[in-house]
Amino acid sequence: MKKAAWALALLLAAPTIAMGGEEVVELTVITNKEAIDLLQSNLNYVWTLIAACLVFWCSLHPLQGD
Repeated sequence: MKKAAWALALLLAAPTIAMGGEEVVELTVITNKEAIDLLQSNLNYVWTLIAACLVFWCSLHPLQGD
């Protein structure tokens, strides 16, 4: 029973330890254009990574003809 109590205490304390306690983050207000530009930039990185993975996968597994 003591092991279960310690495990529960560790599970509950882990997020607080990982976040570093009481860290205050100030929110910033951005315009719609800035938000769209930020999202577009992030999506460009994601698309590039997906395309690179597909190229790599296709180079390892070429299509087999008859």
